[in-house]
Amino acid sequence: MVYARGAVPAISLKGMVAPRIEPEVVLGLGASIPGSDQAGGLRQLIERIQWVALGFEIVDCHYPNWEFTAADVVADFGAHAGLVIGKEMKLAGKDFDGMEERLRSFQVILKKGRETVAVGKGENALGGPPAALRYLAQLLERQKWAEPLRAGEVVTTGTLTPLPYIHAGERWSVEPVGIDLDTLELEFI
Repeated sequence: MVYARGAVPAISLKGMVAPRIEPEVVLGLGASIPGSDQAGGLRQLIERIQWVALGFEIVDCHYPNWEFTAADVVADFGAHAGLVIGKEMKLAGKDFDGMEERLRSFQVILKKGRETVAVGKGENALGGPPAALRYLAQLLERQKWAEPLRAGEVVTTGTLTPLPYIHAGERWSVEPVGIDLDTLELEFI
């Protein structure tokens, strides 16, 4: 995990087979989220989020053409190869009532260099980042052996756009529209 606080990180793709990039919303939890608390709705979940940031998950796949079964992707470490987290927006003192809608409806513009590659929305990730967080909390509750989400944990909520392939020498950015998050940039080496 790399925190990009004001710098443009250089991420090595060495050893990766078919890397791709996923712009995501990343949540930093300020309080535990037991699954049984879900009756309070998404606002109650949002009140337990300490910060929100844009992030890039770098994913990779060892299976030709990214064709795999669920068991294959588990064996391939969930396709996760790296995570870059942008500047955090602290939620303390923010308008929690409007935050659910902003996180659901804001847009992102994914660019390679100056070229727009894709445009996405918060709702593309399981209906929005708070809904994705609720889904995860409920899933963990159904799995009796699993621990609930705890304060201090970082949760990625799913890609906001299709996943383009990436290559060394490229510079990528994700620009938010309609929410007070900073643009995140990185380059691949």
